[in-house]
Amino acid sequence: MSGIVTAADIVLDTDGLDPTRAARLLARRAAQLRADRAPVESGLAVMVWMVGPERFALPLLDIASVMAAGRTTPVPGAPETLIGLASRRGRLINVVDPAAALGLARPRRDGEGHLLLLRGTSPKLALRVDRAEGVMMLAQDESEPGEDLTRQAMLADGERLLLVNRRLLVEALGLAGQQRGF
Repeated sequence: MSGIVTAADIVLDTDGLDPTRAARLLARRAAQLRADRAPVESGLAVMVWMVGPERFALPLLDIASVMAAGRTTPVPGAPETLIGLASRRGRLINVVDPAAALGLARPRRDGEGHLLLLRGTSPKLALRVDRAEGVMMLAQDESEPGEDLTRQAMLADGERLLLVNRRLLVEALGLAGQQRGF
């Protein structure tokens, strides 16, 4: 299966995705967007960012810093999710593309966008995103968060987006538990 699949008001570019995985991701996104109430934590500060047309957020406590993407150095034999290495203050950072883990297909573009340096990862990981929009606050909600990679959330201004679980994202990228960088 290849091309664009739609359900309700959701569009998923399935080029390069396994058909079963694409159908599962589409069903999960449709269910999340139809949810009446978004499970969010009261007044949580988040960094809002985009990959393609999709808006995501990570709790601000999970972000060490945000910087312009710049150039990366490819690493031969590295996992597909690893775009390459970047240097910040003399330290190497593994730059990863979150698109595949989030069920999105897109071409790699070196030097565009922003890097979100994640806190508490070893080796150091930075997500290469199309755009870091800034820090925003989530709306108040009494619901309990689940153990999903993403969950529907609502910003204080009423806009909905997907809140990402950092730990599960790192696991989905296939880089969890690796103690040495590439």
